[in-house]
Amino acid sequence: MNNINKNKLELNSCPINTQIGLSIATSPFLFSFIALEFLTHTLIEVGSSWEEVFRGDRLPELSSPEDDTNNNIA
Repeated sequence: MNNINKNKLELNSCPINTQIGLSIATSPFLFSFIALEFLTHTLIEVGSSWEEVFRGDRLPELSSPEDDTNNNIA
């Protein structure tokens, strides 16, 4: 009988430890979730910015090597 009472006592103290562990684990999870959302938004913005930088109407026209050889022959 004494062992049964010990097991009940251990089971009753377990939910308190579980609640503390869960509350401690929640903060890093929420922080990582917010950081991941911020990172995703930032990478999308950076991608859009780079797309504007490399858009074709703002790049200089480059001469190809074939044009250089034709100009030297003529």
